[in-house]
Amino acid sequence: MSPKYRLASFAVPALCAAFMTANLQAAAVENKPPVRVSIKDIPHLEKRDGMTKLIVDGRPFICLAGELSNTASSDREATKATIARLAQANFNTVLTVVSWDLVEPEEGKFDFSMIDYQIEAARANNVRLVLLWMASWKNGLSHFPPLWVKANQDRFPRVVNAQGKTLEILSTLSENSRNADATAFAAVMRHIREVDKTHTVIAFQVENEVGTMGTTRDFGPAANAAFAGPVPKELTDYLQKNKDHLLPELKKIWDAAGDRTSGTWEQVFGKNVQRPADDPPVPNSPNRSKRPAGAELFNHTDEIFMAWNYSRYIGYVAAQGKKEYPIPMYVNTWLVQPADIGAGDYPSGGPEPLVHDIWRAGGPAIDILSPDIYLPDYAGIIQTYSRNGNPAWNPETGLNANNAWIGFTQLKLLCFSPFGVDGSRSVASEDPFVRSYEFINSISGAIAEAQGKPDAIKLIELEPGQNPGKVAVGQYVFDFTPVSGTRGGAAGEAAPATPQGAGRGSSVVATAQAAPQAVGRGGSVGLSFLDKPFVLIINTAPNEYYFAANAPFPFVVLPNNIPNARVAAPAIMERGAFKNGIWVMQRRVNGDDIMGRGYDVSAEANNNLPGSQIPLGTQGRGGRGTGAGNNTSQPPTVMRVTFYQYR
Repeated sequence: MSPKYRLASFAVPALCAAFMTANLQAAAVENKPPVRVSIKDIPHLEKRDGMTKLIVDGRPFICLAGELSNTASSDREATKATIARLAQANFNTVLTVVSWDLVEPEEGKFDFSMIDYQIEAARANNVRLVLLWMASWKNGLSHFPPLWVKANQDRFPRVVNAQGKTLEILSTLSENSRNADATAFAAVMRHIREVDKTHTVIAFQVENEVGTMGTTRDFGPAANAAFAGPVPKELTDYLQKNKDHLLPELKKIWDAAGDRTSGTWEQVFGKNVQRPADDPPVPNSPNRSKRPAGAELFNHTDEIFMAWNYSRYIGYVAAQGKKEYPIPMYVNTWLVQPADIGAGDYPSGGPEPLVHDIWRAGGPAIDILSPDIYLPDYAGIIQTYSRNGNPAWNPETGLNANNAWIGFTQLKLLCFSPFGVDGSRSVASEDPFVRSYEFINSISGAIAEAQGKPDAIKLIELEPGQNPGKVAVGQYVFDFTPVSGTRGGAAGEAAPATPQGAGRGSSVVATAQAAPQAVGRGGSVGLSFLDKPFVLIINTAPNEYYFAANAPFPFVVLPNNIPNARVAAPAIMERGAFKNGIWVMQRRVNGDDIMGRGYDVSAEANNNLPGSQIPLGTQGRGGRGTGAGNNTSQPPTVMRVTFYQYR
């Protein structure tokens, strides 16, 4: 949530293991048994189909989200109206703030009203919430702690810069600050467990874009002593145990220092390369040119030191919260910018790629390290932060629906969330982003189920007058070739399926291109393929498929090398759409609807066809009166079809 561009994300162990670790981490300080909550009954992360999925009410769920601006949620009536408006605009999830200063204005006295009215508004509009715990830090600074924390510097010490000046940033080296934050967060999670029986809240962001701003590290007395002392054995043990799987950014640094397993921070990770004295750390400096390609960032050991201390602090806060209610928890990151030359230009210690392994070691209760993305290479950033099993989660970005599509269909993205949607988001269907979210929402449950499955999502983009021809997906072949003289319409030129997408590990066909983020930040960018004819095929189970099209494309089905199957046919056909991840049938399709090829079923049988067709994108009897070649774009329609075979 910073005014400029950024990025982050990190790999995470399975939720159950993280929950166990969280309890152990918390129990080390408080001898308090964890609350017994069944993981399967609440929103959680789960390994399915070779990836980590977000499971909500037993189903995979993707967040077509939007984040409200920093303090919007403090306005009760405006928040209720905004959530209702975003629901109309096809958002299925809203990211919104819970601030420590409003929850605990006096120490030990809690006011959960801002949580309650947000849950009530979301529930009334059938959307989910991801809550943001603005507490010790927001954009690196400590603006959201309550007054009783801010005003007591002796009890809650601040970061000190290299010049000895105190900054408005709580020190990570303070157990008092950590424990106060964790106590409040645990109270919040306990309250949500008690009031949110319908699982409206599905995840929590712990703090926001953390790291020291304007200084490479904390130079306070406790921090200086820790920096001069030995690297904690917990961290060196982690490095040794995972040395063959460390991400290359950190491994390069550790190798260069001799792969030491003991010593001070500068012995284990190498001495800091100090930045020029005449160019001190300045976030978003207007006077600095773009960093040369390949240039190393300054003060890497300071950054590693701060990453350890932030991850330990926030990991403890998350662990205390999970003792009460263990839903998924993540942190987000202000990314290194093109003009940054070292730690402190960006928040030093936040989960940048360099320090992902440090965060893994220090904060095992944190499930995801995620990027806030306003830089142009959207796919590359998501791929960087999806290594070593880290779920792809993008809690803050611009209004570019092409990035959402690429993320969900190629990059296994679980959450896409433009920032600041409370101030500008129109609900009009003419808005290109709203129109795009409407389409993605209508097929969202199928995408969530198909993510991670090989070759399960295929997008075929066409020119007017073209048809897809024969397309093989899973154990069936779909033949869209028009048959002259039938209700299927006139012949059209067949177009091959779009070439395979370039997503990392992807088996998805999709060519929607990410727009430059400078465009997406200030304006609304819609899906590029909605304005021409297209067919989308999603295979969610061996015999279950979802189809979407914005023009008439009736087709027949054939078995694709299925043993003992001569003929394939549709068994169940429905028109409808997903609404916030749940399929809602509009109309059952059968009888005359599927006989657009006529009733000469014997002739069809001689060609190993059932005689029926699937009237995709058509109404009535398989599209009588419309030709498959005359495919003028119209609002997309979605069908769910279950197939079967016979001899």
